[in-house]
Amino acid sequence: QYIFAGTTPETGTELYVTDGTPGGTVLVRDINPGAPNSAPSADAAVLNGFIYFTAETPTEGRELWRTNGTPAGTTLVKDIVTGPTSSNEKDDYHLSSAGGFLLFAAATPASGIELWRSDGTDAGTILLADLNTGTGGADPSNPRNFHQLNNILLFSATSAGAGEELWRSDGTAAGTFQLADINPGADSATSSGFGGINPFSGLTLFHNFNSKAYFIPNSGTSTGTLWTTDGTSANTTPVKEIVAGAGPSFIFLFFSVNYPNKFIFSVSDLQARSELWESDGTAAGTKLFKTFSAGEDGSIPFIMVPFDIASGNVSGPLFQGNKFFFMAASEDQGQELWISDGVDSTAAHTFMVEDINPGAENGLDE
Repeated sequence: QYIFAGTTPETGTELYVTDGTPGGTVLVRDINPGAPNSAPSADAAVLNGFIYFTAETPTEGRELWRTNGTPAGTTLVKDIVTGPTSSNEKDDYHLSSAGGFLLFAAATPASGIELWRSDGTDAGTILLADLNTGTGGADPSNPRNFHQLNNILLFSATSAGAGEELWRSDGTAAGTFQLADINPGADSATSSGFGGINPFSGLTLFHNFNSKAYFIPNSGTSTGTLWTTDGTSANTTPVKEIVAGAGPSFIFLFFSVNYPNKFIFSVSDLQARSELWESDGTAAGTKLFKTFSAGEDGSIPFIMVPFDIASGNVSGPLFQGNKFFFMAASEDQGQELWISDGVDSTAAHTFMVEDINPGAENGLDE
């Protein structure tokens, strides 16, 4: 079954389910009865056979709901702010699951937007931690950019005096803490354009490899340094500076491919560099894989990351077991389709598949 938000004049925007047939595509529940919308959020997470999302009613405002795809199994989890006032805006809850619990951002007048936890029950939906204790606790920490690593969630949050930095949680108050003040003082590690942990809405630039997460923060002196964490403060450390200085950098970890001994990712300084790099998690093992033509428009190699539909994981099974496709540019052929088995940059292992548009014109567009 596939659950989604659908709209009709009679029901407004409500929760629907489909099995892929016309007869099996039906309204699950008219949460806000009649023509008004409950507007179920795209911001959703899965826990113990239920999809968790937010929806709005005149009685509760926008709050946390869950569904198993049936009318009886579609229920309000908790009215966090009692009455018609919402606990957050649509798609700002950043609902995320670590397998055994949910974390999300919700607001009360006393705490502001803070870190909440849910096990799917009213009693088990609680304020986990007030991370920003300014103004009597009412300043928001705005937890967001949740990313699962093993059995914990990494995320960014703002605290008094530290700016927006990298945090972690195992779903307990004691196991929820800031991993490092990467950009010391009140400045934020996530504040600098392409150098931030999550510069693009809806994407997180964390990448998992061999039980660690890799990311590119803004340290104040560098926006082009690869960092790693295993979820402990002691092992949240820089690996290697790839693009020097605090200027613009584009290190696209989200579209990376994993091999048993390394992962491969795109790098650019948005000027003259257009490169693929590889890393095994060490400084010595983080090195240039292959250079391409940046051209006048600063072309960047774009890895076509395998996506495993069954698990929903990016960097799924490689093509023919060991290959990945990517777009890259050369001066003579323009931007075309390439393939690599990840061994090295020689023509035997990394090469253009076809000059689709013969000559210097592009055969593929970004």
